[in-house]
Amino acid sequence: MNSAVIPSPLFVSVLDDLKQLVCIATLGINDADRVLVKAYFRLLLRLDYEINWVAATDPSADLLLVSRRLSDFEQTQDFLQSLHIPILYVEPSRSGVEGGLENNVLTLPLPDTQLLQIWLGERVAIFSSALTPVGSSAI
Repeated sequence: MNSAVIPSPLFVSVLDDLKQLVCIATLGINDADRVLVKAYFRLLLRLDYEINWVAATDPSADLLLVSRRLSDFEQTQDFLQSLHIPILYVEPSRSGVEGGLENNVLTLPLPDTQLLQIWLGERVAIFSSALTPVGSSAI
């Protein structure tokens, strides 16, 4: 006999209401890389945060993820300088190059989400006290 308890939709709704909302924007990241980045964020934030993916121009954004290839354009730089939120550049995976996170550039795929967890805790105000490394995990 299966004794697993399945939470009621009302209970799940109450739990979701207790999560803190974080708004994350993306700019110029290709679909495949955006899926991977979103998976990293869901893995790291699933217990305490409700993620709202917003447009890059949304004033409620807590963090902006930008394609590294856009960073050299003058218009992009002007736009980014007008923002007052942390910016993480995303570099697509390249053959033979291991992913990582260095100098505000996230190179995919990440071998370990702890690097991203530490970066978020150090640079994004909403996470500064909540995200503490608890070991590593990879996707």
